[in-house]
Amino acid sequence: PPGQVTGLTATAGNRSVTLNWVAVPTATQYNVKWSATENGTFTVVRTVYIPATTQSFTIDNGRTDWFRVSASNGSGEGDNSLKVSATPRLPAPVITGRALNNAIQLTWPAVEFATSYRVFRSTSLNGSYSQIDTVSTTTCLDSVNNGVTRFYYVKAVDSTDVSEISNKVSVTPQPPPPAPTGLTATPGFGQVSLMWNTASGATSYNVWRAVQSGGPYAQVGNVTSPGFLDTGLSNG
Repeated sequence: PPGQVTGLTATAGNRSVTLNWVAVPTATQYNVKWSATENGTFTVVRTVYIPATTQSFTIDNGRTDWFRVSASNGSGEGDNSLKVSATPRLPAPVITGRALNNAIQLTWPAVEFATSYRVFRSTSLNGSYSQIDTVSTTTCLDSVNNGVTRFYYVKAVDSTDVSEISNKVSVTPQPPPPAPTGLTATPGFGQVSLMWNTASGATSYNVWRAVQSGGPYAQVGNVTSPGFLDTGLSNG
């Protein structure tokens, strides 16, 4: 019979475990064995034929499973490999925070297999966090007074597991900037040059245009500093 299987590793993923091992000379097949506990009875759950030396399993998150592998040929079965274990886990979300007027919006990409998300908040980065919401979407809106900083993290949840905490973010809501003042429009050939005063706290400016003062107005530009050149216009 072939020798003992060596180099067995178990890599946990999200609802998955992948086994890899070193090929054994003279083996014609490998017997993948599983147990719910380290010292339990290992039963054959899959027979793998050469040259394959890897196998993947779908397993509930949060559960630890144990594996070992043996090699066989026409003369019999070799010794079992050493035992390995793996515990699949939900990955933690990666969140971002956006300051609104008297509110904070948290968003994150969906975590595969997650059915809900728990949102936690604190008044300091390393302070005590309290759960403030459970949502089934990938966004959460929290009402917070302007000028008040809050800290957040999120956990993903499925039917069998809760992820580690996400990254922490801090956000301070601010009121919207005041309306720009001093707007002037200087005509040119087929164009109009606009200038205005800097608005305190503004990070960008939306430029709107209409063919009559009462509108309707359509947005024609977005700039990060005062000034905009609108081109391609009809003279007159």
